[in-house]
Amino acid sequence: MQVEVYTINGAPTGEMLELDASVFGIEPNDHAIYMAVRSIQANQHQGLTKSSRGMKSAGREKTVQAKKTGRARAGSTRSPIWVGGGSIFGPHPHDYVVSIPAKVRKLARKSALSYKVKDGAIKLWKIFPSIR
Repeated sequence: MQVEVYTINGAPTGEMLELDASVFGIEPNDHAIYMAVRSIQANQHQGLTKSSRGMKSAGREKTVQAKKTGRARAGSTRSPIWVGGGSIFGPHPHDYVVSIPAKVRKLARKSALSYKVKDGAIKLWKIFPSIR
């Protein structure tokens, strides 16, 4: 696969550079790219959310005495059955890591580079003129 070389000013030099066909000339695999992007985004998810009854403030003492009131035997105002109480089955921290095989990661990179070359999004710049 041939790619044109440009000067630092953006003018074409007329030179062509041969790119490796095993990287830039493959048939792109969309599913490998999808899996790689999903893995990157999932691995950025921290997953630190937490909610439980113990995280609520106050409610450390019994609300009413157990007998002689005609009410239920309530222990704490932060019980999940009370308004303002904690969550029964609230979220807990967990890992969102999605791992993919190394060969699929490599295929995804090669596929992305192949798409870029086909779209003309990869440009090579010649910064230093050749010394003769």
